[in-house]
Amino acid sequence: MSIKEQQHPKISVVIPCYNYGEFLPEAIDSVFAQTFQDFEVIIVDDGSTDSLTQEVLSQIDHPKIRVIRQEHQGAPVARNRAIQ
Repeated sequence: MSIKEQQHPKISVVIPCYNYGEFLPEAIDSVFAQTFQDFEVIIVDDGSTDSLTQEVLSQIDHPKIRVIRQEHQGAPVARNRAIQ
Protein backbone atom coordinates (compact mmCIF):
# COMPACT_ATOMS: atom_id res chain seq x y z
CA MET A 1 0.00 0.00 0.00
CA SER A 2 1.40 3.40 -0.93
CA ILE A 3 1.76 6.31 1.49
CA LYS A 4 -0.93 8.21 -0.41
CA GLU A 5 -3.45 5.41 0.14
CA GLN A 6 -2.62 5.28 3.84
CA GLN A 7 -3.20 9.01 4.34
CA HIS A 8 -6.49 9.31 2.47
CA PRO A 9 -9.36 7.10 3.53
CA LYS A 10 -11.70 5.83 0.83
CA ILE A 11 -14.78 7.25 2.58
CA SER A 12 -15.37 10.54 4.39
CA VAL A 13 -18.42 10.61 6.64
CA VAL A 14 -19.56 14.20 7.06
CA ILE A 15 -21.65 15.11 10.11
CA PRO A 16 -22.86 18.72 10.29
CA CYS A 17 -23.81 19.58 13.86
CA TYR A 18 -25.70 22.55 15.26
CA ASN A 19 -26.79 22.10 18.88
CA TYR A 20 -27.38 18.34 18.52
CA GLY A 21 -24.48 17.07 20.60
CA GLU A 22 -26.74 14.61 22.38
CA PHE A 23 -26.92 12.59 19.15
CA LEU A 24 -23.22 12.72 18.20
CA PRO A 25 -22.05 9.70 20.22
CA GLU A 26 -24.71 7.50 18.63
CA ALA A 27 -23.91 8.80 15.13
CA ILE A 28 -20.18 8.20 15.64
CA ASP A 29 -20.78 4.73 17.11
CA SER A 30 -22.91 3.88 14.08
CA VAL A 31 -20.06 4.75 11.72
CA PHE A 32 -17.52 2.73 13.72
CA ALA A 33 -19.89 -0.27 13.83
CA GLN A 34 -19.63 -0.73 10.07
CA THR A 35 -17.58 -3.61 8.69
CA PHE A 36 -15.83 -1.28 6.22
CA GLN A 37 -13.19 0.58 8.21
CA ASP A 38 -11.29 2.70 5.67
CA PHE A 39 -13.03 5.95 6.60
CA GLU A 40 -12.67 9.26 8.34
CA VAL A 41 -15.35 11.18 10.20
CA ILE A 42 -15.53 14.94 9.73
CA ILE A 43 -17.80 16.73 12.18
CA VAL A 44 -18.53 20.35 11.38
CA ASP A 45 -19.69 22.31 14.41
CA ASP A 46 -21.87 24.92 12.76
CA GLY A 47 -21.62 27.49 15.56
CA SER A 48 -23.33 25.44 18.27
CA THR A 49 -24.26 27.44 21.34
CA ASP A 50 -25.47 24.81 23.80
CA SER A 51 -23.10 23.57 26.48
CA LEU A 52 -23.82 19.86 25.93
CA THR A 53 -22.72 20.04 22.29
CA GLN A 54 -19.60 21.96 23.24
CA GLU A 55 -18.78 19.39 25.91
CA VAL A 56 -19.30 16.40 23.59
CA LEU A 57 -17.20 17.99 20.85
CA SER A 58 -14.38 18.86 23.25
CA GLN A 59 -14.15 15.22 24.40
CA ILE A 60 -13.67 13.79 20.91
CA ASP A 61 -10.13 12.49 20.58
CA HIS A 62 -9.76 9.84 17.90
CA PRO A 63 -7.36 9.69 14.95
CA LYS A 64 -10.20 8.97 12.51
CA ILE A 65 -12.32 11.93 13.68
CA ARG A 66 -11.73 15.56 12.80
CA VAL A 67 -13.80 18.41 14.24
CA ILE A 68 -14.07 21.65 12.28
CA ARG A 69 -15.65 24.68 13.94
CA GLN A 70 -17.27 27.55 12.11
CA GLU A 71 -19.78 30.32 12.73
CA HIS A 72 -23.40 29.31 12.20
CA GLN A 73 -24.05 29.30 8.45
CA GLY A 74 -26.39 26.34 7.98
CA ALA A 75 -26.02 22.66 7.15
CA PRO A 76 -25.26 23.08 3.41
CA VAL A 77 -22.33 25.39 4.16
CA ALA A 78 -21.14 23.02 6.90
CA ARG A 79 -21.21 20.08 4.48
CA ASN A 80 -19.33 22.04 1.83
CA ARG A 81 -16.72 23.05 4.39
CA ALA A 82 -16.13 19.42 5.29
CA ILE A 83 -15.77 18.47 1.64
CA GLN A 84 -13.12 21.14 1.17
